[in-house]
Amino acid sequence: MSKTQTKLLLDATLFALFVTVVLLGFRSASRSGGAFCANHEWLGLLMATLVIGHLALQARWIAATTKAVFRELPRRTRVCYGIDLVLLLLFAAILLSGLMISGVLGNHVTASPGWIAAHHAATKLAALVVTAHVALHWRWLADKLRRSLA
Repeated sequence: MSKTQTKLLLDATLFALFVTVVLLGFRSASRSGGAFCANHEWLGLLMATLVIGHLALQARWIAATTKAVFRELPRRTRVCYGIDLVLLLLFAAILLSGLMISGVLGNHVTASPGWIAAHHAATKLAALVVTAHVALHWRWLADKLRRSLA
């Protein structure tokens, strides 16, 4: 499997996992936890691991763009970089708040309304930013998917 195919598979998996984790979170909130909540938490941890893998695969672009961000860069690259940075911060907030309110990991003691509200707010914002992220990268995704299937 080529690096591009690996990136495509990882990106598709991350997107599907994000949607699944969010839906399980809504489901567990409406049913007071249980198996939905445990699945939400474990899949959330898996997703965090895959995000690290995604960042590792993009390390060269991240490093090059970070070095050039205060110099001349195309506007689209700056926008993508900014959205990606916001997304990284939101995923960090989701992970931290999720760990603080986790029942599976035994942190339910710290599940204060503030941590829960932070987790929900960061998730809702992340859903919007993920949409922007996918939209900005749509041409690349479609082009690479078309080429890998050809």
